[in-house]
Amino acid sequence: MATRVSEIVFEPLGDALGAEVKGVDLREPLDDETIATIKRGWYDHIVLVFRDQDISNEDQMRLCRYFGDLAEVRSGAQAH
Repeated sequence: MATRVSEIVFEPLGDALGAEVKGVDLREPLDDETIATIKRGWYDHIVLVFRDQDISNEDQMRLCRYFGDLAEVRSGAQAH
């Protein structure tokens, strides 16, 4: 089922920053309008919380790619 932008709600978590995002299912690819709405919410609230989302690693990576390129992290590598 596709997300309708009109169903997305940003519920502020406090006076300073942060909002819970409701009305979006992150298990499915998002359309451009939905991505733009979430990005506006991110710009407005700085921190977004998506509660009760049962998403896979692939779902999480897809969501992150909407915000930019992903960097590869090598396990066992130590910073010097």
